[in-house]
Amino acid sequence: MEVPACELDGEKGAACRLVGIYALELFTTPGGRVTNVWPVLLLPDGGFVLLENPWHPETRPEPAVIARHEGERVEVIGVLRAQPPPPDEFRKVNLEIACMTPIQAMTVLGDDSAAGKE
Repeated sequence: MEVPACELDGEKGAACRLVGIYALELFTTPGGRVTNVWPVLLLPDGGFVLLENPWHPETRPEPAVIARHEGERVEVIGVLRAQPPPPDEFRKVNLEIACMTPIQAMTVLGDDSAAGKE
């Protein structure tokens, strides 16, 4: 069965697919201190979606996976969530960034620099 494309403004909590550029995003405090560097999927509209859950460091992809995918155009299949589900001790903290967790599959699609150009 074909997995549907994710609708970022639509219902969350179901498996879907997104295409974008695999990258690392710096998360900082208002004072500029880096608190985390986490894998994201950069979307064509300029936004991004977290890949897996930064509240659960055990979900962070292995360094070899990050190195293999960083900068690549990929298709990710996973469960789209409105925000990363926090662990119990952080229930009052809210990171309002869409995330895909768990990720079920990721495929490198290659360069499409000619796609969409008129």
